[in-house]
Amino acid sequence: MKALLFSAMIGLIVLPLAAQTTTTTTSTTSTTSTTTASPAPANPMLQQALATLTPDEKNELLDARTKALADNPGLETEGMGLMEKGMMLQSGTASAEDRKAFEAAARDYKDRMQAAMIKADPAVQHILAKLEAEGARMQVGSPASP
Repeated sequence: MKALLFSAMIGLIVLPLAAQTTTTTTSTTSTTSTTTASPAPANPMLQQALATLTPDEKNELLDARTKALADNPGLETEGMGLMEKGMMLQSGTASAEDRKAFEAAARDYKDRMQAAMIKADPAVQHILAKLEAEGARMQVGSPASP
């Protein structure tokens, strides 16, 4: 269960990377192409949580995150540092105290990132609540949503 929580914390930090979509549009003589990026780390919990979102919700979430990071550049640096630390902790040599400290820092970061995203676009609050509910459901191991 502890490994599951740890995996979920990593997933919450990298969530927008997995939802990232790039669209290129040019003049009428060219075509439009859309490419969806692969998630940074393979994380089944992350994929399951993302599967509950529509493509529009994913894009809305990404847009709010992009604006939140533009408005709060320190959040991006902190998030990258947490991802690096999380990957190092997954090597198996981390103490219980190190994991606990990381989980607390990740929760704090997630809360501040979500607050910045809601400030950037209040409409994403329902999407974040949907992801939180899915995460809680996965933590208790209840059956998948219909």
